[in-house]
Amino acid sequence: MATKESQIDTTTVQCDNCGGGLFFDPKTAGLKCKNCNSLFPFSKQRDLLKNDFVDSSIQNRNWSQESRVFHCDSCGAEIIVTGYDVTTVCPYCGNGYVSKVDKLPGLKPDKVVPFKFDETQAQELFQKGVKKHFFAPSVIKKKIPESKIRGLLIPSFLFDSNTISSYDGVLEKVTTTTDSKGRVQRNVRRFSIKGTKKLSFNDIVVESSSKFEQSQVNSLLPYNLNESYHFDYNFLRGYFVEHYQDSLDVCFSKAKVAMDSKIKSSILSEYNYTNVVKLDINTSYLDRKYSYTLLPVYTIEYEYKKKKVINIMNGQTGRIGKGLPVSPLKVSLTVISGIIIIVLLFILIFAFN
Repeated sequence: MATKESQIDTTTVQCDNCGGGLFFDPKTAGLKCKNCNSLFPFSKQRDLLKNDFVDSSIQNRNWSQESRVFHCDSCGAEIIVTGYDVTTVCPYCGNGYVSKVDKLPGLKPDKVVPFKFDETQAQELFQKGVKKHFFAPSVIKKKIPESKIRGLLIPSFLFDSNTISSYDGVLEKVTTTTDSKGRVQRNVRRFSIKGTKKLSFNDIVVESSSKFEQSQVNSLLPYNLNESYHFDYNFLRGYFVEHYQDSLDVCFSKAKVAMDSKIKSSILSEYNYTNVVKLDINTSYLDRKYSYTLLPVYTIEYEYKKKKVINIMNGQTGRIGKGLPVSPLKVSLTVISGIIIIVLLFILIFAFN
């Protein structure tokens, strides 16, 4: 059937032409009818603004009148169901028995990073990505297993902060010298450091999903956050949305861990040292801002060695996250090759000395 296109009222649930259901189409960035393929553009608003962290009125926003949350009795996930969606199937375990929770308290999302490609393209990108993955088992590279692909918008908080850190500590510099008789001497010099470091952080991503770990989300980064839009239910149509699990304060504490690590690295990069004996850092976090942003993720489920495997993919860039199966043989050969190279280097060094 020929594709039709017309502007649509964003509160419309069904196709004006045939009454079919509408879903967000990543290819056109509009709504598309499941039955007749009619296209319906909708207005979008770019959104790069952030909320002040101390604004308690924003923290108490409630969208329970607009959405519901369902609890999966099998795996414990909490899935948001909007007025445009009637699904009650868990995207993580496929369980069809989920129970309704009376209300959906807390924050309403500020922004959405839309999906850039559909499930078919996700499968193609996954196949290409696996073939490029050196440690992936050959059996998977030769024949990509049939996969169940689900689109999911995961709850994430993005944090900004200016930081001022005072620090003092003791570093150690180790050098070696060789005397005329070929004896190697180890020299250790300790020195004190003290100072102030100022750094600014933007868009520190902290996931708040019940099913993903921060390291998994980090493996999907970066997202192009300049392509985020002001929250609109139309971006959610046809996709699963998970309710966030952690409070704003808990998420910021996780962001602080990421910032503290970069602050420490930035301080130490100014010095020539071998070991850290002691380093005390006291940091103030100023001008804190945040946005509650939904990030697009595809889950790719398949069987490998009679076990269920779930990989994740960035739904904007196609980047495959950590968790792909690896070949023990390829890992072992790589480790052995590395050891052989190191041994040969030592032999060459001692031979020339």
